[in-house]
Amino acid sequence: RCAAVECISNLACTKYVFTYFTGITVDDSGRMGPSAAPPADSENDYKQNLKLFCALALDVDEFEISRAALGCLAMCTSAFSEVRIELSKLDSFSEFINLSAYSNLELMHRALVIVSNMLEAESLQDNADLKKQVHFCVGYASHFGGLVSAGEYEGQDFDMLQVTLGLAQEIVRQYS
Repeated sequence: RCAAVECISNLACTKYVFTYFTGITVDDSGRMGPSAAPPADSENDYKQNLKLFCALALDVDEFEISRAALGCLAMCTSAFSEVRIELSKLDSFSEFINLSAYSNLELMHRALVIVSNMLEAESLQDNADLKKQVHFCVGYASHFGGLVSAGEYEGQDFDMLQVTLGLAQEIVRQYS
């Protein structure tokens, strides 16, 4: 399972994964033609693919799988605005985008990138679930920023904490 998720993650910015998550086909020149809309019977397929990756991301007990799924979705939401929109339409979106679900710093890093990417879409900036995550980032930045400033946080994860702290602070600066 991990190898399969990592494989798709390694191909995240290709037209194949774009189609896998949106159902929209792209020709070899990268253009979406008039027939680019997904056939009605395939609509559930790509939605199920997104749901699967969200579920895999949330399975934090399977760290490598969760990391690969979050990484794939982080890259896809960065590269494809259509993936952002489709992801926001999922019933499981509020659970998936809940940053408090990701206590490991590597997972938090990828989840913060996804939140940042999602907020780049003007149509999603008023999304209630994303606004909650901006508020989470305020608390995250305040709590961990205070620990770092006071010299109270040490350990091998210090560099990754700095990365996640920087992302959280940037989200707060841009969207609160």
